[in-house]
Amino acid sequence: MGDPDLSTQFQAICQKAEVAREKIEDASRKQLPPTHAEASDADTHQVSADIIGDEASEPWQEIRDRWRSHVVKVRKDITTKRADLDATEALKNAGMAESYAREAIKFEAQEAVLDALQARATANALVS
Repeated sequence: MGDPDLSTQFQAICQKAEVAREKIEDASRKQLPPTHAEASDADTHQVSADIIGDEASEPWQEIRDRWRSHVVKVRKDITTKRADLDATEALKNAGMAESYAREAIKFEAQEAVLDALQARATANALVS
């Protein structure tokens, strides 16, 4: 991932650059030109901060990229699981519909047999 000490180094350099910047601002407010050493020191710290900042941001970019890939994969997995669940539910519903249809046919057939038996009994009663 990176050197854990980079963040500490980066903060220290940023603090030094801030101190140097404040010295330069103080000098300019006093209408005094900054010394060559102060200006050079600030430039050096700024360059160091930029280098360490670049080095520190690379591992974070890798983490962001891995996280984004993970999110894409999870969303794809969710979509796949939903499709699987929808298909399973559809199969279950089809099975239930077929079962209800068979029961309805049996019921109708039994009712038709009972109606036929009643009609036969009525006809026999009228003939006798």
